Amino acid sequence: MQSGNSSWKALAFLRKMKSEEEGFDFRIRFNKDHVPDGIVWITKSMRNNLLRFGNIIFLDAQKRQYNKLCWPYIGPVVKTNENEIRCVAESIVITEDISTYAWVLQTLVTMEPRWSLSKLKIIFADGLISDKLLSQLNISSSCVLRGDYFHLINEVFPKEHNFGRACFAKIKTYLQCMLLSKSKEEWDIAYDSAFCLIDSPRKRKLLKTIYNKASYYAGYFTNDIPGNLRLHGTSAAESNHAAIVRHFGESGAWSIVYHIKRLLERQRFYIKSDILKDDRLFMSYRSFESDFEGILAKHDANARKSLSHYAYHKLWLSTIKLSETLQYETDELSSFYTVWSVGETKK
Repeated sequence: MQSGNSSWKALAFLRKMKSEEEGFDFRIRFNKDHVPDGIVWITKSMRNNLLRFGNIIFLDAQKRQYNKLCWPYIGPVVKTNENEIRCVAESIVITEDISTYAWVLQTLVTMEPRWSLSKLKIIFADGLISDKLLSQLNISSSCVLRGDYFHLINEVFPKEHNFGRACFAKIKTYLQCMLLSKSKEEWDIAYDSAFCLIDSPRKRKLLKTIYNKASYYAGYFTNDIPGNLRLHGTSAAESNHAAIVRHFGESGAWSIVYHIKRLLERQRFYIKSDILKDDRLFMSYRSFESDFEGILAKHDANARKSLSHYAYHKLWLSTIKLSETLQYETDELSSFYTVWSVGETKK
């Protein structure tokens, strides 16, 4: 009952946000008892990031407690042209599973129809997300699911039901080469080298399974995908989680409404940061934009970059403007200049 009451209060809060803030939208997922068990929302800036950079998405859930119901946070993340990490939506859900991830991504399409799942080329995720997600979204033929390098090397491969610590220690270097490979030849050489060091038939079979699933493991596989960013895991999603901790602290026991409010305040912080950066770029561009043309414009730009305010305005600019009243001519060897005023006879 407490969960249902908190969710309905959050719904009322989001409806108020939608009526007051341009570009804001949200969706609620209901369980079989018609009680909300998932809330996802999008802002105007998230829409822009989704449309511009939504061909590669980083997915991971943060299970750190911030609300008293212990609902996890899922924020699909992209990387911008400035290599900044930005969310394209945020959500608080009752549990982390494949169906929840599928609901979040499908809901993105309903909230922003200009974007479609067919535009997704790569999804970076940890081991919890499998190819089942691509099947549910019907994008198995157009999107690649990539494993996370850190989780695979540090958590998955060393487990006893996989390679085990002893075997993993022997082949770790070759597994790293496979995950980071830049060509199929490098992938094959690393695989053959690791295979020779394994005695167990079960572990050889596991290595063969990894080899046969190059789309998930091989570093070289994404090289031909436009905009692949040369990345090998969900570091962007982890960075987003770290940023949340930086803003909110280690944990909390907030209501769902207050949790959403704090997340929206964090997004406003990033909006202000992006606007400030754009303003600085604009001012920087205007500072070095010359009013002259041709080779003189290049010299003028260099002068603005190099000289002090006084030297540029009082010495360089005044001299250049004075020269507009003069014309000149050089001899054949270009060693002497003849200068005279515009409109007068050459002297």
